[in-house]
Amino acid sequence: MNPLTEGNEQRERSRRGSILRRGLACIALVVIFFLLLLLLFFAFTGGKPEYLLAILFCLIVVPVVVYVMFWITRLFK
Repeated sequence: MNPLTEGNEQRERSRRGSILRRGLACIALVVIFFLLLLLLFFAFTGGKPEYLLAILFCLIVVPVVVYVMFWITRLFK
């Protein structure tokens, strides 16, 4: 293959990967914002403690597990 073509393909894959990461980051921010709103809603309206604990679990434990998985599998540099 042509070395110039290989470089272009690699740049294109890298660009698509960065767009995917940016999109996933935006989705994660929207989910976190929604969970925070739910937490405030249930806290001020007297929601069940199980709901509050479930939301806190989603806000704290799930992102940590995902980050550790990425770290162990070396998906980021």
